[in-house]
Amino acid sequence: MPPVRLLAQLFCCLLVLALGSRAARGRGRAAPAVSSGVVTLTDLDFDERIGNGKPWLVNIYAHYCPVTQELEWVFEAVAEELQPDISVGRIDGTAQRGLMSRFQLRGYHGVYHLNGTETRAFCEGRDGNACEGKQISQEKLVKFAREGHKAVAPRTGCSSPISRCGRAVGQFTKLPAKAKQTYHFLHDDRHFSDLTIFASLLAVPVVMGLSFICFLDAYYSRRTLDGGYQHAHAE
Repeated sequence: MPPVRLLAQLFCCLLVLALGSRAARGRGRAAPAVSSGVVTLTDLDFDERIGNGKPWLVNIYAHYCPVTQELEWVFEAVAEELQPDISVGRIDGTAQRGLMSRFQLRGYHGVYHLNGTETRAFCEGRDGNACEGKQISQEKLVKFAREGHKAVAPRTGCSSPISRCGRAVGQFTKLPAKAKQTYHFLHDDRHFSDLTIFASLLAVPVVMGLSFICFLDAYYSRRTLDGGYQHAHAE
Protein backbone atom coordinates (compact mmCIF):
# COMPACT_ATOMS: atom_id res chain seq x y z
CA MET A 1 0.00 0.00 0.00
CA PRO A 2 1.43 3.43 -0.98
CA PRO A 3 2.62 5.47 2.04
CA VAL A 4 0.32 8.38 1.14
CA ARG A 5 -2.75 6.12 1.14
CA LEU A 6 -1.68 4.52 4.42
CA LEU A 7 -1.25 7.90 6.09
CA ALA A 8 -4.63 9.04 4.76
CA GLN A 9 -6.36 6.02 6.26
CA LEU A 10 -4.60 6.48 9.58
CA PHE A 11 -5.61 10.13 9.60
CA CYS A 12 -9.24 9.14 9.04
CA CYS A 13 -9.05 6.72 11.98
CA LEU A 14 -7.64 9.45 14.21
CA LEU A 15 -10.36 11.81 13.06
CA VAL A 16 -13.03 9.28 14.04
CA LEU A 17 -11.57 8.99 17.52
CA ALA A 18 -11.22 12.76 17.96
CA LEU A 19 -14.79 13.49 16.84
CA GLY A 20 -16.13 10.67 18.97
CA SER A 21 -14.31 11.89 22.06
CA ARG A 22 -15.49 15.46 21.53
CA ALA A 23 -19.09 14.44 20.96
CA ALA A 24 -19.03 12.11 23.96
CA ARG A 25 -17.81 14.94 26.16
CA GLY A 26 -20.61 17.12 24.88
CA ARG A 27 -23.18 14.45 25.55
CA GLY A 28 -21.84 13.77 29.05
CA ARG A 29 -21.43 17.39 30.08
CA ALA A 30 -23.08 17.99 33.40
CA ALA A 31 -26.10 20.19 33.64
CA PRO A 32 -26.03 23.09 36.11
CA ALA A 33 -26.30 21.98 39.71
CA VAL A 34 -29.87 21.71 40.88
CA SER A 35 -31.13 24.14 43.51
CA SER A 36 -32.44 21.44 45.87
CA GLY A 37 -31.96 17.78 46.65
CA VAL A 38 -28.82 15.66 46.67
CA VAL A 39 -26.68 15.96 43.52
CA THR A 40 -25.16 12.79 42.10
CA LEU A 41 -21.45 13.33 41.34
CA THR A 42 -19.35 11.25 38.95
CA ASP A 43 -15.73 10.99 37.85
CA LEU A 44 -16.53 13.02 34.74
CA ASP A 45 -18.57 15.89 36.19
CA PHE A 46 -17.16 16.20 39.72
CA ASP A 47 -14.84 19.16 39.09
CA GLU A 48 -17.43 21.07 37.05
CA ARG A 49 -20.18 20.70 39.64
CA ILE A 50 -17.97 21.33 42.66
CA GLY A 51 -16.80 24.57 41.06
CA ASN A 52 -20.18 26.26 41.55
CA GLY A 53 -18.70 28.63 44.18
CA LYS A 54 -20.47 27.04 47.17
CA PRO A 55 -19.28 24.77 49.98
CA TRP A 56 -20.29 21.13 49.56
CA LEU A 57 -21.24 18.31 51.90
CA VAL A 58 -20.46 15.08 50.04
CA ASN A 59 -21.44 11.54 50.96
CA ILE A 60 -19.43 8.66 49.46
CA TYR A 61 -21.36 5.42 49.75
CA ALA A 62 -21.73 1.91 48.37
CA HIS A 63 -25.09 1.23 46.72
CA TYR A 64 -25.20 -2.30 48.15
CA CYS A 65 -24.58 -1.23 51.77
CA PRO A 66 -27.76 -1.36 53.91
CA VAL A 67 -26.46 1.38 56.21
CA THR A 68 -25.92 3.88 53.41
CA GLN A 69 -29.30 2.99 51.91
CA GLU A 70 -31.00 3.80 55.20
CA LEU A 71 -29.17 7.14 55.37
CA GLU A 72 -30.39 8.40 52.01
CA TRP A 73 -33.43 10.08 53.52
CA VAL A 74 -31.16 11.78 56.09
CA PHE A 75 -29.07 13.42 53.38
CA GLU A 76 -32.19 14.42 51.47
CA ALA A 77 -33.43 16.22 54.58
CA VAL A 78 -30.00 17.77 55.13
CA ALA A 79 -29.95 19.04 51.54
CA GLU A 80 -33.31 20.76 52.00
CA GLU A 81 -32.11 22.43 55.20
CA LEU A 82 -28.73 23.59 53.85
CA GLN A 83 -29.88 24.91 50.49
CA PRO A 84 -29.16 27.32 48.93
CA ASP A 85 -25.99 28.18 50.90
CA ILE A 86 -24.41 24.72 50.88
CA SER A 87 -24.75 22.04 48.21
CA VAL A 88 -25.09 18.37 49.09
CA GLY A 89 -23.76 15.62 46.85
CA ARG A 90 -23.43 11.86 46.76
CA ILE A 91 -20.85 9.61 45.13
CA ASP A 92 -21.33 5.90 44.51
CA GLY A 93 -17.81 4.76 45.28
CA THR A 94 -18.38 1.34 43.71
CA ALA A 95 -18.86 3.01 40.31
CA GLN A 96 -16.71 6.14 40.61
CA ARG A 97 -13.32 4.57 41.25
CA GLY A 98 -11.43 7.68 40.18
CA LEU A 99 -13.05 9.76 42.93
CA MET A 100 -12.35 7.03 45.49
CA SER A 101 -8.66 7.41 44.62
CA ARG A 102 -8.81 11.20 44.82
CA PHE A 103 -10.42 11.08 48.27
CA GLN A 104 -7.96 8.34 49.28
CA LEU A 105 -10.90 6.43 50.73
CA ARG A 106 -10.37 2.69 51.17
CA GLY A 107 -13.56 1.79 52.99
CA TYR A 108 -17.22 2.81 52.98
CA HIS A 109 -18.49 5.18 53.62
CA GLY A 110 -17.21 8.77 54.00
CA VAL A 111 -18.75 12.19 54.53
CA TYR A 112 -16.74 15.31 53.64
CA HIS A 113 -17.00 19.08 53.69
CA LEU A 114 -15.42 20.69 50.61
CA ASN A 115 -14.69 24.38 50.35
CA GLY A 116 -12.14 26.20 48.19
CA THR A 117 -9.16 23.85 48.11
CA GLU A 118 -9.73 22.30 51.53
CA THR A 119 -11.32 18.98 52.39
CA ARG A 120 -12.50 18.12 55.91
CA ALA A 121 -13.84 14.72 56.95
CA PHE A 122 -16.94 14.26 59.08
CA CYS A 123 -16.23 10.54 59.08
CA GLU A 124 -14.36 7.99 56.98
CA GLY A 125 -14.75 4.25 56.57
CA ARG A 126 -11.36 3.58 58.11
CA ASP A 127 -12.41 5.32 61.34
CA GLY A 128 -14.12 2.25 62.69
CA ASN A 129 -17.69 2.96 63.75
CA ALA A 130 -17.56 6.68 63.01
CA CYS A 131 -19.65 6.23 59.86
CA GLU A 132 -22.23 3.87 61.28
CA GLY A 133 -25.80 4.96 60.78
CA LYS A 134 -26.41 5.54 64.47
CA GLN A 135 -23.57 8.08 64.55
CA ILE A 136 -24.98 10.14 61.68
CA SER A 137 -28.03 12.28 62.15
CA GLN A 138 -29.52 15.24 60.34
CA GLU A 139 -28.69 17.54 63.24
CA LYS A 140 -25.03 16.46 63.37
CA LEU A 141 -24.56 16.76 59.61
CA VAL A 142 -26.12 20.22 59.44
CA LYS A 143 -24.01 21.42 62.35
CA PHE A 144 -20.84 20.03 60.74
CA ALA A 145 -21.64 21.59 57.37
CA ARG A 146 -22.26 25.05 58.82
CA GLU A 147 -19.71 25.45 61.62
CA GLY A 148 -18.46 22.12 62.96
CA HIS A 149 -16.09 21.47 60.06
CA LYS A 150 -13.88 24.33 61.28
CA ALA A 151 -12.78 22.21 64.23
CA VAL A 152 -11.42 19.50 61.90
CA ALA A 153 -7.91 19.76 60.48
CA PRO A 154 -8.20 20.31 56.72
CA ARG A 155 -6.57 18.22 54.06
CA THR A 156 -4.43 20.28 51.76
CA GLY A 157 -2.12 19.57 48.83
CA CYS A 158 -2.53 16.26 47.02
CA SER A 159 -4.51 14.79 49.93
CA SER A 160 -7.37 17.15 49.06
CA PRO A 161 -9.26 16.16 45.88
CA ILE A 162 -10.16 19.79 45.16
CA SER A 163 -6.68 21.29 45.48
CA ARG A 164 -4.59 22.06 42.40
CA CYS A 165 -2.71 18.82 42.88
CA GLY A 166 -5.93 16.90 43.50
CA ARG A 167 -7.50 18.28 40.33
CA ALA A 168 -4.37 17.41 38.35
CA VAL A 169 -4.54 13.85 39.69
CA GLY A 170 -8.19 13.84 38.70
CA GLN A 171 -7.28 14.37 35.05
CA PHE A 172 -5.58 10.97 35.13
CA THR A 173 -8.03 9.10 37.37
CA LYS A 174 -10.95 10.04 35.10
CA LEU A 175 -9.26 8.65 31.94
CA PRO A 176 -10.90 5.19 32.27
CA ALA A 177 -14.32 6.85 32.59
CA LYS A 178 -13.61 9.04 29.55
CA ALA A 179 -12.46 6.03 27.53
CA LYS A 180 -15.59 4.09 28.49
CA GLN A 181 -17.83 7.04 27.61
CA THR A 182 -16.14 7.49 24.23
CA TYR A 183 -16.41 3.77 23.46
CA HIS A 184 -20.14 3.66 24.21
CA PHE A 185 -20.71 6.77 22.12
CA LEU A 186 -18.85 5.35 19.11
CA HIS A 187 -20.28 1.85 19.48
CA ASP A 188 -23.85 2.47 20.64
CA ASP A 189 -24.68 5.89 19.18
CA ARG A 190 -22.51 6.01 16.04
CA HIS A 191 -22.62 2.23 15.44
CA PHE A 192 -18.91 1.82 14.76
CA SER A 193 -17.78 -1.78 15.04
CA ASP A 194 -15.33 -2.92 17.70
CA LEU A 195 -12.82 -3.62 14.91
CA THR A 196 -13.01 -0.03 13.64
CA ILE A 197 -12.60 1.38 17.15
CA PHE A 198 -9.67 -0.96 17.83
CA ALA A 199 -8.02 -0.02 14.53
CA SER A 200 -8.41 3.65 15.38
CA LEU A 201 -6.69 3.11 18.71
CA LEU A 202 -3.83 1.32 16.99
CA ALA A 203 -3.54 4.19 14.53
CA VAL A 204 -2.36 6.58 17.24
CA PRO A 205 0.99 4.90 18.03
CA VAL A 206 1.46 3.96 14.36
CA VAL A 207 1.09 7.58 13.21
CA MET A 208 3.37 8.79 15.98
CA GLY A 209 5.97 6.18 15.03
CA LEU A 210 5.80 7.00 11.31
CA SER A 211 6.06 10.72 12.06
CA PHE A 212 9.12 10.13 14.21
CA ILE A 213 10.75 8.01 11.49
CA CYS A 214 10.03 10.69 8.87
CA PHE A 215 11.54 13.32 11.13
CA LEU A 216 14.70 11.27 11.67
CA ASP A 217 14.96 10.55 7.96
CA ALA A 218 14.63 14.22 7.05
CA TYR A 219 17.06 15.28 9.78
CA TYR A 220 19.85 12.86 8.87
CA SER A 221 19.31 13.33 5.13
CA ARG A 222 19.77 17.08 5.59
CA ARG A 223 22.93 16.52 7.62
CA THR A 224 24.33 14.27 4.89
CA LEU A 225 23.58 16.85 2.19
CA ASP A 226 25.06 19.67 4.25
CA GLY A 227 28.19 17.62 4.97
CA GLY A 228 28.66 16.72 1.30
CA TYR A 229 28.24 20.32 0.21
CA GLN A 230 30.80 21.58 2.72
CA HIS A 231 33.27 18.86 1.68
CA ALA A 232 32.92 19.76 -2.03
CA HIS A 233 33.30 23.44 -1.26
CA ALA A 234 36.52 22.79 0.68
CA GLU A 235 38.07 20.99 -2.28
